[in-house]
Order: sequence, then C-alpha cells, then structure tokens
Amino acid sequence: MTARPRPEFRLVLVLDAPTLGWEAARPSLEAVLAAMPKGSTLVVDRDRAAVAGGPSDEARWRRLVALRDTTAGFGAPLVVGGRADLARAVGADGVQLPERGLDPRAVREAFPSLWVGRSCHDRAGLERAATDGADWATLSPVRAPFSKAPSGPPLGVSGFARTIEGLLLPVVGLGGVDDAVAAELFAVGASAVATLGGVLGRPDAVERALALLRAGRARRAGPS
Repeated sequence: MTARPRPEFRLVLVLDAPTLGWEAARPSLEAVLAAMPKGSTLVVDRDRAAVAGGPSDEARWRRLVALRDTTAGFGAPLVVGGRADLARAVGADGVQLPERGLDPRAVREAFPSLWVGRSCHDRAGLERAATDGADWATLSPVRAPFSKAPSGPPLGVSGFARTIEGLLLPVVGLGGVDDAVAAELFAVGASAVATLGGVLGRPDAVERALALLRAGRARRAGPS
C-alpha cells in the first residue's frame, strides 16, 4: 500500500475530550461539519491522559469509533493524537504525533495509509518534521490559548512568519486563533489554522468556524 497524497484543509478542529467531554462537544461538532465545505475541515482527537492499555484506553476507543462515524458522515478527515495504532484500528485518516514522539518515517512504514502530522513549537522542530516526512506540522502557540495555559511564550504572527520562512512543509497555526488572527496567519503563509477551545462546545460554534474558514478563502482570493 502506498502513502496517500497530502490532504488539503484550511481549518483544524481539535477535540480535547478529557477537558470538554465528547457528549458536550458532539452537537457543536456535528453542526460545524454540516456547515463546512467537504474537505475543508480536519478533526483531531486529542487525549494526553490516555495511556496504552490503561483504563482510559477503552473509553477513548469507544469515543473514536463514534467520532469516526460522525466525521465520515460529513466527509471530514479524522486524525488521532499520539496513537497510530488506534488511528489505524478505528479507520481514522491520520495521526498527529507530539514533537518528541515517534519518528514520522517509522509510522509511515508501519501504517502507509495514514497521514502523519507533527506538533511543533520552534524552527528546529519544523525542520525535523519536514526531514522526517511529516505531511504537515502544527506550530504553537501563536497567542495564549483560549482553553489552557500556553506551552511556551506566544510567537505572535510575526514570530510565526519568521519561524516558517522558506519551509515547503504545510504549517498550521494553533493557539488563541480567532478570525482576525487567522487572516494574518494565512497572509504570512499558514496552510491552515487550528482551534482547541475557540469553536467546539460554544453556542456560536458554526459562526466562529465559518469566520475562520472565510479568513482562509479571502487570502486565497487575494485583493479584488
């Protein structure tokens, strides 16, 4: 089986189920995916508390099966954070690896049907991700996140631009991204934007998601 062509998406919805709760997130996720053009939105299941073989692993498996059915129903790719084995087992489209996790090349050799993303926080991480054959990388934090403490000093849009300069690898901006920041990120070369706490579970989830997507479309269209 050969590796799949890189996906094209403009918006990444990160579902942090231990924080938000799958049942709480599900209605807004379904509403957002119903409003999004097919192929524009990628969903990432993130569960850093899950340990392989531990009690939470079974709960995550059940959630992933439900999540796979939901995303497939709307034609949206599903990516599993940190666990290539679970991604393959539930029929997900890809895996998002932590910066110091498995080598993307090893994952690709073992699971050639999966897309492989890498979470990064600096230029060195992005360069490793590109060299190791990741399909995309997430760079964070752009700003202080909406839903948790930042993992490091925010880059800002200018710092994001400097960090990705000259890279051919698609880079996704994450961390405190609203529609105004999204427009700036697309303008400096982001391939997509991601949100962890800015959309799912919120009463205006659809409006927020559409605003982020419009920011990317406006950049593609360019000045009139």
